[in-house]
Amino acid sequence: MIGIWATITVLLSGFNFLVIKLVKMKRQQRHLETQLYDFWNQLGQYEKELKRPKETNKAE
Repeated sequence: MIGIWATITVLLSGFNFLVIKLVKMKRQQRHLETQLYDFWNQLGQYEKELKRPKETNKAE
């Protein structure tokens, strides 16, 4: 009977460990997605700034 409870305890602790790992990985994924989104927005702003002087030079 003790062996069964020990097995169940080990399985539950292993499952708990995997859930914690999964939550940490999801949190890191969201953080990286946010950084990537910010990077693309910043890149878009730089592209707009680079294109703006060219358009004013063509108008002159």
